[in-house]
Amino acid sequence: KDDMEMCELSLEETGLTRKRGAEILARQFEEAWERCGGIQYLKNAIESRQARPTYATAMLQSMLK
Repeated sequence: KDDMEMCELSLEETGLTRKRGAEILARQFEEAWERCGGIQYLKNAIESRQARPTYATAMLQSMLK
């Protein structure tokens, strides 16, 4: 719902400035997401019914049951 406030990293922190082609791999995104509290953010969004129905929300909901 508020993607701009989920996680703020400087360009340097993302590693994009050192990466040829400026690509973030899925694994790298997940590591940053977890390090920045993404799971708790998504859990709170699900509980407050602000999360969009996606594969990620469905997976987290099934883990929480």
